Amino acid sequence: MDRLRASVQPYAWGDPKFIADLQGRTPSGQPEAELWMGAHPKAPSRLADTDQPLDDAIATDPGILLGTSIAEHYGRLPYLAKVLAAAQPLSIQSHPSLPQARAGYARENDAGVALDAADRT
Repeated sequence: MDRLRASVQPYAWGDPKFIADLQGRTPSGQPEAELWMGAHPKAPSRLADTDQPLDDAIATDPGILLGTSIAEHYGRLPYLAKVLAAAQPLSIQSHPSLPQARAGYARENDAGVALDAADRT
């Protein structure tokens, strides 16, 4: 088992102290909105002992790091765990499945909803 160092996302709506306090470190002085634990290519966690990005480590030996069935089914880590630290209210987000997204996109196109419409989902 390897220890991971999670990645911090510095979005403007983030709290300046919560994530740093959670990690037991000095705050950066900037908003820190999300702590990402996973292998997302934008900001993968890193193996603490080697500093290797988790997505690279998984690509090297997915069967060992994910288990054979997960590696065969997904080929990658199939989730991204996040800790949110919002210093101001946020909207609620819901991500559809691929079939739901395709159906919704087609439905809005058929209804003539412009791609840049404020009410397009």
